[in-house]
Amino acid sequence: MNNINTDQRIVNRVLWLFVFAVLIHFAFVARGAEEKFEVLKTRTETYKNVTITKKTQEWVFILHAGGMVNIRIADLPADARRRLGYEASANGEFEQVATDVAETSASSTDTAPVETPAAGAPFLQQMMDSVRSGPSSLLSNPSSRYTLLAIVGLGYLFFCFCCQLICRKTHISPGILVWVPVLQLIPLLRAANMSPLWFVAFFVPVINIIAQIVWCFKITQERGKGFFVAILLILPVTNLFAFMYLAFSNEAPVDAKMASSPMLTLETA
Repeated sequence: MNNINTDQRIVNRVLWLFVFAVLIHFAFVARGAEEKFEVLKTRTETYKNVTITKKTQEWVFILHAGGMVNIRIADLPADARRRLGYEASANGEFEQVATDVAETSASSTDTAPVETPAAGAPFLQQMMDSVRSGPSSLLSNPSSRYTLLAIVGLGYLFFCFCCQLICRKTHISPGILVWVPVLQLIPLLRAANMSPLWFVAFFVPVINIIAQIVWCFKITQERGKGFFVAILLILPVTNLFAFMYLAFSNEAPVDAKMASSPMLTLETA
């Protein structure tokens, strides 16, 4: 029990660190999305739904409706350079200076600036803007890709941790297999007191549905929970909460397992 409590404290800290990292990420996204253009024309190309993600002395990095690209400052029209805070020096190079965006003209034949969000805009709104511009633009942003990979990775680790807790609370040692995709079915079948032959059934069409239903009833029985929990574990959406309930709820006494509903006495193969 002490080991389980320690694991729960560790996963809580990891989840809080994950939330903090996501908030920091979107804070930088919000700060970097201060300049937007509905249409941005360069010497050779025209881009729509443009968001300036980064500026250097010679280049600007933009996210547009068709993807992501780098543009030389010299290729930008004069109004766009002034709006982004660039000014030509005596030797012909462009320098980034502090300018008041409100002083730039909102009407131009080359650019059509739109209202820009404040630096403190909600993080969710920034993500929604990227989603509305299309999945390709969202995935073309490296920081967004890394964030999505982090979400998927931490979600998988959390799932494996829940599997480990369920196995331990049925007095089964899951071992390292609980962290391996697909093979984690083996300790979960042992935790449900099911034959290893059910492992093959999970990969046979139609039969895998039966195997999943049987596992839900059996694992609920082994955890000493009621028939209602087994039904929630089968149904979509509620199965996520029922799975976490089986992982984090207190371990039931042996007597409670034996007194479970007769509906939960499905036999293994």
